[in-house]
Amino acid sequence: MAASDGATLERAPGGDIVTTSLFNVTLLEESLWVGSLGHDGLRACAWPLLKAMLGSPRDGEEGTGFFSFTHEEDGLTLIMDDRSRAAFEESGLIERVTCAPDRWRALEIHLGSLAYEVPGLVCYLSTIMAESRISILNLSTCDRDFVLVRECDVALATGVVQKRLRSDVAGLKQAMEQHQRQRDSR
Repeated sequence: MAASDGATLERAPGGDIVTTSLFNVTLLEESLWVGSLGHDGLRACAWPLLKAMLGSPRDGEEGTGFFSFTHEEDGLTLIMDDRSRAAFEESGLIERVTCAPDRWRALEIHLGSLAYEVPGLVCYLSTIMAESRISILNLSTCDRDFVLVRECDVALATGVVQKRLRSDVAGLKQAMEQHQRQRDSR
């Protein structure tokens, strides 16, 4: 993988970063593309969008990959793995998608049934990443949160998560409350 300055970067392997009895944070294996598709390209890209959403896994792989889209005023924001991006390439419509220059990796935060007991988790993670000067994109589902970091920030981001989340949910709540008290006292 080449960095923007021409240097070659080694990609960090995926796997668990923090695991407790109540939650876990996992670095997903595959790099992701973040891009946008304007309204003028929606009809033309209907087939690759459907294929990206519903496509089958690659030969010999389990799962369906990573694909998300958010419909905004200006069009769609796409977050997609290589399999999903290939749907646009195969249809000859990849030029309609404007991709960010950096690849991204996803930290998957899974609290399971405790998700509603830890309000403010995404805010807390956003804050500790910002304090470390790490840009993020956030994506939430009903039982998981995904914090996307640029590939070049993965080592720093995983270190921040390991350092700050090495406790159970009660400890996490306490750390979040302590952090909020510190911010309020400023």
